[in-house]
Amino acid sequence: MVGSEGTLGVMVEATLRLKPLPEERAVGRALFYKLSQAGDAVSKIITKGIVPSALELMDEVAIKSVNKALKAGLPEVEALILFECDGIKASFNHEIQKIKKICEDCGAFDIIISDNPEEMEKLWEVRSSIFPATSMYKEDRIRATLAEDITVPVSRLRELVEGIHQIARENGIIIGTYGHAGEGLVHTAFLVNPRVSDEWDRTRKAVDEVFALAHQLGGTTSGEHGIGISKAPYFKKERKELLELMRGIKKVFDPHNILNPHKLMDAPEDFFTATKLRYPVKERR
Repeated sequence: MVGSEGTLGVMVEATLRLKPLPEERAVGRALFYKLSQAGDAVSKIITKGIVPSALELMDEVAIKSVNKALKAGLPEVEALILFECDGIKASFNHEIQKIKKICEDCGAFDIIISDNPEEMEKLWEVRSSIFPATSMYKEDRIRATLAEDITVPVSRLRELVEGIHQIARENGIIIGTYGHAGEGLVHTAFLVNPRVSDEWDRTRKAVDEVFALAHQLGGTTSGEHGIGISKAPYFKKERKELLELMRGIKKVFDPHNILNPHKLMDAPEDFFTATKLRYPVKERR
């Protein structure tokens, strides 16, 4: 049932196990002049066996967006990392210092670490505000949510984020990247001028290339938000050898095709033309 997105049944009951809140927690922020340095730092943190409770990446587009929206005053470098550790103070303090050292070795500067609740909340406010803030990056741009949660092995994260920025440059568009770096998961913010049809065409081409890159790096189409219809064409490419098996399972559970039909393996090949566009294109002269 997990991952079937309502196509096989309906959950009517769930049992949850609760865990107590950690005794202590601390949050850190590290700035990097280069996006590649931040990508390297994330990979090294994970490969060293450190398990922070959060490890987030923001690129320059995300940083500039929250500066404009929140007046956050962040240095507008190519990338920053936010990290959090929790648990018993003696143990997590050791972990957070190891993360700091790795970041420094990868070229980080102006590293801030705090266990003050107000300061930690302020640090996390920057990250939690990215989604709406990117819509303010430029006045003639809207945020188009098109390749929202691609995921790769953490060891390939640097290649993914650098590759996305290369795709943006080659297509003459703006793509912001941020996300749950410790899981290899990247959110993209395609910032599109909806009144220029050529830019929309270039954006669609870039979306195809971003998904292809994620698959090439051993990643997956969606690591968090699901497939639905918008990511189905890319999901079908990734799982092409399993589609008929999935359709067979669907027929057993739902012979009349009434449970969330026309999704996942049965979604339209091009949701842009099969549904009403959320991002209309009209040329303004």
